[in-house]
Amino acid sequence: MKLTMRLCLLLLFSSLFFGQAQLVNAETLAEQRERVISSLMEVINGEVTREEAELYLAEEEANILSTGEIKGFRSYGIDGKHSTAQSMVVGDYLNRYLEENTTEDERQSLYPFTVEFDRLPKNMRFYHVDNTEREFADFDVTIEGNKISMYYNYWGPNRSRQNALYLEGHPEVNETKELAVKESNGQDERLVHINSRMITEPVRGWHYIIYFFYNDQGGISLLKWDNHSQPEVFEEYATIETREELEALAAKERGDLPTVSGDLTESNWSVPEDWRMLSTRRGDIPPVTWELLSTQLDKLVIEPVFMQDGRVTGYVNPLYNIVVTTTQTMNDEVLSVIEATPNDEGYFSIDADAAVGRVPTITILNEQGQQVYEAELPIVQYQPTALAHESGYLTVERYFVGQSYIEGYTYPFAEVNIMQLDGYASTGIPPITADSNGYFYADVKANPNNLTTNVVTVSHPETLESITVNPYPWTQAELDKANW
Repeated sequence: MKLTMRLCLLLLFSSLFFGQAQLVNAETLAEQRERVISSLMEVINGEVTREEAELYLAEEEANILSTGEIKGFRSYGIDGKHSTAQSMVVGDYLNRYLEENTTEDERQSLYPFTVEFDRLPKNMRFYHVDNTEREFADFDVTIEGNKISMYYNYWGPNRSRQNALYLEGHPEVNETKELAVKESNGQDERLVHINSRMITEPVRGWHYIIYFFYNDQGGISLLKWDNHSQPEVFEEYATIETREELEALAAKERGDLPTVSGDLTESNWSVPEDWRMLSTRRGDIPPVTWELLSTQLDKLVIEPVFMQDGRVTGYVNPLYNIVVTTTQTMNDEVLSVIEATPNDEGYFSIDADAAVGRVPTITILNEQGQQVYEAELPIVQYQPTALAHESGYLTVERYFVGQSYIEGYTYPFAEVNIMQLDGYASTGIPPITADSNGYFYADVKANPNNLTTNVVTVSHPETLESITVNPYPWTQAELDKANW
């Protein structure tokens, strides 16, 4: 593993470094050492002899070979006589000196707890570790080169996100710390050893230290340390995937491996039984419900009017008559008046060409021609669909009315796209990557009706065609019947 990925690359902060980086790449280590000594001898106040510079650098070389510790970018230099830029030149040299004078096994013994970020996938999700069911992502982490960025999410009742804090910084290896971490039962604690961390850029004047370590479950954990609130015992956040799964996914991202263990190409993935459409927990609930949108009165059912077909349909007394009047919303102009009678079973279907801006009003008359019902019917822009795509590659849980998240299952590591549609415009959120079990979770406003909708889409893993499911809310009646 390249130390340039996991040691503190402090030279990123200086334009001087970039001017010298190309030179370093062309230099031998001995030539670079000579340049560092010359730099140490150049001071404004006082004097540093060559002997002093060589002795100082030899001590730092011995220290890094024995400890592996790269100091902060202001820590190198003799008695405060050197600038930050000179200190960074020393740090860059020592980084290279360590890599060229040690083997991989020797470096591993120096950094036994180090998280190798260059062997991890670009995106990872960390969940809070506690004694309750995992419900949502606390940290969404992105690794790009020598930069780590993340969203630290705050959640309120009913899993509604209250706020999200954006953090970014650079990974580094520091001296090994021993920190206490809460166990999942919330009462006991254990000690962990850590030397991989990220110090964030300032956020409202505060810095955060994010520690990373390989946990005893085979995955990766992180701890958050605020400089304004330093806990004695840390809360732990962990990935669901093991280290091996994450490294395999990273290899697949780089094109090093054709498949990832558990990928659909191995044909061993399926939706968990509890999520299947016909699961016993759902009870006697149809995959698409009309109850959410229908008007149901005594001996009268008017089904929702979908913009796609513009038809007014329903069930009434077979002896009743129906009149549908379509009006232009902008100027109340009557566009059409259609009269119809139901069939022997009471069913009627009227092609009213209803649409947004062409609102239908239904009037129902009894045998004597008396009005028994009249109402303006809303136009439903999107028809709810089943919770599971027939391909079996996408299953989306229905959300509760007013809920602010969508969750579901697809195939492992699939990219999940979610669009919010209102008939006139669409709003997208950044794609969500499913985990190794195919589970995904997205913070997105759910809708209490079908005037707007959320469209969840993945690409079929074999044909690459779009697979789409539109989730819709649970009604109270359905919830009462569901077998949870």
